[in-house]
Amino acid sequence: MIRVRRSPRTLAWALALGLWSPAFAQHPGPADHEGHTHPAGAAHGGHGGHGAGDHATMHHRFKDVAWAKKHFEDPKRKAWQKPRALVAALQIAPGAAVADLGAGSGYFLPFLAEAVGPTGTVFAVEVEPELIEWLRTRADKEGLTQVVPVLSSFDRLRLPNAGVDLAMMVDVYHHIDDRKAWFTRALRAVRPGGRMVVVDFKPGDLPVGPPKGHKISAAQITEEMTAAGWTLVQTLDLLPHQNVVIFRRPLEPAPASP
Repeated sequence: MIRVRRSPRTLAWALALGLWSPAFAQHPGPADHEGHTHPAGAAHGGHGGHGAGDHATMHHRFKDVAWAKKHFEDPKRKAWQKPRALVAALQIAPGAAVADLGAGSGYFLPFLAEAVGPTGTVFAVEVEPELIEWLRTRADKEGLTQVVPVLSSFDRLRLPNAGVDLAMMVDVYHHIDDRKAWFTRALRAVRPGGRMVVVDFKPGDLPVGPPKGHKISAAQITEEMTAAGWTLVQTLDLLPHQNVVIFRRPLEPAPASP
């Protein structure tokens, strides 16, 4: 395996990793749901159902690295996912620390690494050990020295407290159980004033994404996120099949006068 030298800041972040997590991985197309089983004992059991409150509409494990690479890296995805345009629209500052929650095969890592530059950090967060190993290999092969793979668990994300300027999740939101509680806990991973970007498939019949009943509207995403303590910043009309909804962690209140 090729080994590359990590930047001092990246090593510092790796040593500072704390605790936190989701039920991840991206969905380029309907075929994502074929031939894969749901995790035994998943919270709330099987599918979260259609309109199941803030529970996952779908539980789905992505342990097969070859399958993940084939589906998530499909060349046809670029036309509708627009990864470079999406990352550019987020206006990520050089030197920033960002987290890709549910990084999958690492589809967004080259674009995020380019955005943060050589002094930034990209946390590639996944719950599947097999994908973490692949993300480490990919980062080494492609010279993405900013990338720090992070193995999370289903109820805790292993990120430094207030250590992330921007966190993004692409096609992951509908996989998360008890989203209001989950995103309330997620507040502590993002610095005050930092952003959380939710990219998920629009409701309705689409040529890509999960089945119709498993999609969540931008209005529901906003209701759940604001209930969890996040502030809506904007919704981008950028992608043909996905909503892009951006939230901010509120600034901590000023200390009371003595």
